[in-house]
Amino acid sequence: LDDLPPEDIIVPRGQIGFGLSNKGPLKPYWEAARQDEINKQIRLGVFEVCKPPEGANIIRGHFIHSGKFDSLGKLKKMKARLVADGCGQLHGVDYEYTYAPTPSPEIMRMLFTIAANRDFEVHQVDVDSAYLHAPLDTDVYMYVPKGVQIDHDRGDVLHLKRALYGLKQAGRQWSLNLNEKLKAHKWEQNPHEPCLFKRGLNSFILIYVDDILIV
Repeated sequence: LDDLPPEDIIVPRGQIGFGLSNKGPLKPYWEAARQDEINKQIRLGVFEVCKPPEGANIIRGHFIHSGKFDSLGKLKKMKARLVADGCGQLHGVDYEYTYAPTPSPEIMRMLFTIAANRDFEVHQVDVDSAYLHAPLDTDVYMYVPKGVQIDHDRGDVLHLKRALYGLKQAGRQWSLNLNEKLKAHKWEQNPHEPCLFKRGLNSFILIYVDDILIV
């Protein structure tokens, strides 16, 4: 099976759910994309199969499927992402705080002005599956979504270990994890703008949720 379907098969531009992904000529390509996602999550240790403790809050999860296109509209990748239904979480039980870091427009303009005036290079970094690199600090349990095969001898739910997309605290956990890593490499966080880091006089990092700007 090739990574991409033939050009005469139309890939939808929007997101589709598990049901539609299991119909039509695109079915084997969505299945391959789901397996890639599962393999990645296993590699990163995103979940463990377990038997939940009595009375545990168990949320649901599902796959979303989409094609990734370049600026000219050409299909580059068939993508499937496993996400949690965060609406089922309970405050004080499986999450406490929620936020995603976003810099102020003034800070962004200032950084671009500095880069232009000093002729600095500007690089934008997209971290692959950024949230999945961040550990959770609360116990979150999720029913096994359709499309995920598990060893039922070990349990019948997933104990989430990483900040799966869709969790209420996912953005915060990613931010805390990234901040820790940057500080370990001698980057200083601005006390007035927590999304801005600097090292020395001429190196800056700006964080916008899971996008990183390096100046």
